[in-house]
Amino acid sequence: MLRETAMRLRVSGTAMVFARPKGELQAAFIQSAFIKQLGEEHFFQTHAQALEYTWQRLGDGHAEICALRVVVPDVEQVS
Repeated sequence: MLRETAMRLRVSGTAMVFARPKGELQAAFIQSAFIKQLGEEHFFQTHAQALEYTWQRLGDGHAEICALRVVVPDVEQVS
């Protein structure tokens, strides 16, 4: 179902991105070749990286006006 949704989104020009997928989910993505099909460029180690990628794709200065621009540090980066 997720694979079908990702392909429908791609056809419509919308990108699906993932930030920090947890162990079992990451393993399922690898085993099912979902990462390979969607493209490794859609998977990120941090939420900030995923948002930056998305803002770049949106273009037109969207990063400056986006309501999601509030920076929330990743727990891993704070320690």
